[in-house]
Amino acid sequence: MAVGKRPTSKRSPRTTTPRQGRITKGSRRRRSNPHTITVAGIHYVEIDHEYYKYRLEQPYSLGIKLFPDADISTTYIDISEFGELTIKRGYSWDGPSGPTIDTPDFMRGALVHDALYQLMRERKIGQGWRAYADTLLRELCLEDGMAKARADYVYAAVRVFGKFAAKPTVPATVIPTAAHD
Repeated sequence: MAVGKRPTSKRSPRTTTPRQGRITKGSRRRRSNPHTITVAGIHYVEIDHEYYKYRLEQPYSLGIKLFPDADISTTYIDISEFGELTIKRGYSWDGPSGPTIDTPDFMRGALVHDALYQLMRERKIGQGWRAYADTLLRELCLEDGMAKARADYVYAAVRVFGKFAAKPTVPATVIPTAAHD
């Protein structure tokens, strides 16, 4: 080999997206050029982060049965007064939690569920919406092809253990009172 020349690879560069099979907890790997994964209408990439495994690459919207008195808007999540949930590009989440495997039939439900739980933690919606978020998770998983037995197990798990994940982390808003003379 001539001096100064780099060896060339006989393999062609990867031009296809990653296999959309199982996404396991141990599959967190560093990617210098992550490939977008599309599952059930959501477009995301795997990321190497201390708390999150996935990042949304395109906004995702869904009509839900939560109708606030006024629009709710945060950096990454909006809910219109008409019940349109929008999760914005860049939103990061940890995927399905607990003793489970991150499968394509679980990803959309986990995304929406995590966003609704985040709004509860931030006191943007009340804790009374937790049961609805848990039911919606089950419904989305079933729509995306999850077996009913597994969806029932997922639902039961979030009902029992989800209370801690939805617990508010932001102090309650203090309503100012009139100044005393």
